[in-house]
Amino acid sequence: MSMLSVIIPTFQRPTLLKQCLKSIVQQSVPFESFEVLVVDDGVDAETRNVVVDLKARSGLPVRYEGLEKRGPAFARNWAIDAAQGEILLFLNDDVVLTPEHFAGHLCYHEASPGHAVRGHTRWHPEVLSTSFMSWVAQTVLFYYLITDYRDIGYEYFHTLDLSIHRTWLRDDRFSLDFTDASFEDTELGYRLMRKGLKLAFAPDVISYHCHSYTPKQFFDKARINGRNAVTLVEKQPELYDRIIGLFLATLQGQKLLKLAGLFVCGKRRTPSYWSTLYDYVYAREVLKRRPDLAGRIPGWPQAR
Repeated sequence: MSMLSVIIPTFQRPTLLKQCLKSIVQQSVPFESFEVLVVDDGVDAETRNVVVDLKARSGLPVRYEGLEKRGPAFARNWAIDAAQGEILLFLNDDVVLTPEHFAGHLCYHEASPGHAVRGHTRWHPEVLSTSFMSWVAQTVLFYYLITDYRDIGYEYFHTLDLSIHRTWLRDDRFSLDFTDASFEDTELGYRLMRKGLKLAFAPDVISYHCHSYTPKQFFDKARINGRNAVTLVEKQPELYDRIIGLFLATLQGQKLLKLAGLFVCGKRRTPSYWSTLYDYVYAREVLKRRPDLAGRIPGWPQAR
């Protein structure tokens, strides 16, 4: 069985990272079959202590590396070069894994060598304590749209929980034009799939996402997504309609809703309200960076 290199970029979230690493200690496969690289995107003493202490107590084969802050794309690229395994498993620092998680990824690669595998990430029950997070849970992880588990497409190429044979990354890396955690993995996945990569969905390889959003945090993320959407489309113009066009069209089509009903509906904070507000914030951020794109919306005479 191939050796697994587990790559976890992190930034000032030592408590969440500790939960993640503890779940790695509990994996069913022996320590000899994997290594863990924790790449600290900005050197943080508390994060380093979490890694060092857990390694001393458990014997986990984990390496800490603190780098100057340059974003998760740079951190992952560093780890790709440092990794020793044939299979690279990218994880967020805020996931908790089931004990068979590593074994599951490795088995999928044994069955379909040379391709990539997307694990099944569920929201941790503890974060679904508000109606807002229940809405987020239905919005962010859209597995229900998958029709073929063997080939699920670039939009699911999320480094939240994804493994890939290292040969695919011999000539391709995460683009350093993305300095935030948004669309940098999607853009890489799109490039790789144009070269023939297939991404499989593994519904039985389960991890739990422990990230809870407040409304402010979620819509701050929408702004980051809007900015990085422009970077993605500048690099891959043919994705304009899917990544930007749909949101700008929504912004135009919902002008009356925004003016006459959005904030009234907002008093009840319905799913329609949250969805409309997300699209609006995302699209407005796109237009802040590229106001010329407003001209591509039929009936929209100028950027506002």
